[in-house]
Amino acid sequence: MTTPKQLPKISVWMIAYNHEKYIAQAIESVMMQKTNFDYELVIGEDCSTDGTRAIVADYQRRYPDRIRAFLREKNLGMMENSVRTLTACCGQYVAILEGDDYWTDTLKLQKQVTRLEADSSLAICFHNVEIVYDDGRKSEHYLKKKFKEISTIEDLIQRDFIPTCSTVFRNGLFKELPPWFWEYSFGDWTLHFLNAEHGNIAYLDEIMGVYRIHRGGVSSKGDLPDERRQNLIKSYQEVLRFYRQIDEHFAHKYSKAIAHETSNYSWFLAQLYDEVGDRGNVWRYLAKSIFSDPRNTEISGRHFARTVLNACVPRGFRRGTGSKPSE
Repeated sequence: MTTPKQLPKISVWMIAYNHEKYIAQAIESVMMQKTNFDYELVIGEDCSTDGTRAIVADYQRRYPDRIRAFLREKNLGMMENSVRTLTACCGQYVAILEGDDYWTDTLKLQKQVTRLEADSSLAICFHNVEIVYDDGRKSEHYLKKKFKEISTIEDLIQRDFIPTCSTVFRNGLFKELPPWFWEYSFGDWTLHFLNAEHGNIAYLDEIMGVYRIHRGGVSSKGDLPDERRQNLIKSYQEVLRFYRQIDEHFAHKYSKAIAHETSNYSWFLAQLYDEVGDRGNVWRYLAKSIFSDPRNTEISGRHFARTVLNACVPRGFRRGTGSKPSE
């Protein structure tokens, strides 16, 4: 591993695991950046079982002054590898690029650093990206509608709107990760909160990268397959736990916004449990939705009434059949 002679302006934080098909394109998109400052690429390669490690090692040999590669002796897992790689980033700013995504604009880093340096109130800068599906589906923009130039934590509470491969943030805004960081699967969203606690979020309305989806997805239209539905239930339950955690972390400063989103996600869970016929959990999450934000206008009255009716009436009596299910 080569140690840089001077601290770079920006560190590119990359993790790689079994990205043999994509890692070269990701690295090349970093090496093509044109800047008026020094930058480095810090790669955490987590004992891939394919040819990823050999490719990373080759690039490190080719760019010894610009690439620092950590070739793990054992597999650490995504979260720990991510944190260790981030800790090794010594730039004033940090850009995120995972080993299966890539950048398309040679001035991306220059534009984002320039934006951050022009406004000290900013903690994060991001841009739009193209979503590319390896299964042949038509690509699309990550943010499909016009997005505001400046966002805050209140906006981030609603959803994680920042594409990972578009993120640049000021390094060292927080001293250490909170102990609860490891309890959640969405490390990016957590990281954005920790940074946004210290400044606003700037958006550049340009497509400057590609977020690649390379595993088959399931259409959300119509009835969800059982496996997809159960995954959504687990995911939404995790989001509710996360909201409780960040509410406590921020000393209830954003409780109103968090309560509103708690209401929304509880409503989503009530509908999912209705689809699987779990009436107990339908009532549980309907009640949670109502009590969290009684004035939530985002929930359709008609859909709410239908879910309540479904929770009251056994599935065999629905749709006006007037008869019990056949035995």
